[in-house]
Amino acid sequence: MTLVVGIVAEGSTDIVVIQEYLSSWMNRHGEDVSVEIVALQPQLDATSGRYGDGGWTFVKTWCEDNPAHLRSLEFAPLFEGDAPMDFLIVQLDGDRIDDYTRDHPDISLAGNLDARRRGQIVEEVLKRWLWGPDPRRAADLNEARHCLVATVRSLETWLVAGLDTSVVDPEEIEDPELELMKLEPRLDTKVVGGVTRLKKNRPSWEGLAKRTTGSLEHIRTSCYHCGKLLAYADGARNREA
Repeated sequence: MTLVVGIVAEGSTDIVVIQEYLSSWMNRHGEDVSVEIVALQPQLDATSGRYGDGGWTFVKTWCEDNPAHLRSLEFAPLFEGDAPMDFLIVQLDGDRIDDYTRDHPDISLAGNLDARRRGQIVEEVLKRWLWGPDPRRAADLNEARHCLVATVRSLETWLVAGLDTSVVDPEEIEDPELELMKLEPRLDTKVVGGVTRLKKNRPSWEGLAKRTTGSLEHIRTSCYHCGKLLAYADGARNREA
């Protein structure tokens, strides 16, 4: 069985980790399930082999430039030979939540934004970007094929959880990137605004993803939003079986 999964994500390293985790999870009981990833954002250039630009603004632009009637074509292609997507993942970090909620003053950021509440806000923003006013969303018969993935601070949270299984509640870590630097001091870094941050690259993140698949059960149970993704994938596999 092959699951065709479209991904709209903040960056290419996010796609790499999601792909590795999905493939590992789908085959955890020895099933022969392949996961074919269609990178919609950032897109992979077939000639150079490089991905395009990333970030939350590109996720927003993609969602708004691809309304429901266009996205529906991905689930039922017009042309013979084009494989339909089984579902679409739209991933968004919550580290810039202050920036992308400015256009939605009715979404309250007051009080203690724990991981669960932060994830709810991220998902609500994604729904507004994807469907706009409620009437448009109600008309989209393919809404159930959209899997919204709120990486509470950043997807590096999942890697931290896999590398250090003693962390009880990884999604509450305020700076998972800093924590990852502590766990993996040999990763490349860069200085941004006087602050040392990770220099993300696909080979390193692919290696981290492969190393942490052995702890995927812990990642699933300790990171609520990773668990939601894997549960959704299970449902999609069962529908196609």
